[in-house]
Amino acid sequence: PDLVDPAELDERCDVVRQSGRPVELLIGVGADDLEPARLRVPVGDHVFIGGSARTGRSTALRQVEAAWRRAHPGRPVVHVDRTRPIDGSEGVDGEGAVLVVVDDAERVDDPDGVLALLVARPEVTFAVAARLEAVRVAYGHWTREVARSRCGLIMTSMGDVDGELLGVTLPRRSSIAPRPGLAWIVDTDGHRLVQVAARMPP
Repeated sequence: PDLVDPAELDERCDVVRQSGRPVELLIGVGADDLEPARLRVPVGDHVFIGGSARTGRSTALRQVEAAWRRAHPGRPVVHVDRTRPIDGSEGVDGEGAVLVVVDDAERVDDPDGVLALLVARPEVTFAVAARLEAVRVAYGHWTREVARSRCGLIMTSMGDVDGELLGVTLPRRSSIAPRPGLAWIVDTDGHRLVQVAARMPP
């Protein structure tokens, strides 16, 4: 389907909580079997969502956040952007799992190195969405460390699909034409095509 209802998807799936193991985040519906598709995020790793404009990367970021909240009820989620820097009052200095969410991450600088330090902390998981081509050439930018986890989503577009940043070679063509919300999941299980749940802003 070209549209996946997140509420219906949630009803189909139990929450997976496995302490000390990869966290399985419900993402959407797999193209190969039409079954719920999950992104496996090892402890200490991060989620990178790359794509061009209008490919659905912000929607995918909201789905990742919602899935993480289901797997970590009650744990803090911190949103960061160019006008909202991170500070210690938001739960990042406490104990336990924390999610830091950054949309348009290539536009968020880190002059004090705070984000780079948080990326290295095993209890902190970053979920970022960014323009793939901008991060690819942004040597030294903190988002490169997030992408180093080689875990996330590469949104399809009308151009070539490029998974090099996450360490995989993706097919240039697929059985489904590029469209908003269609993405390649990349994790320890390899890569597979998925239609991301269309989770709208609250």
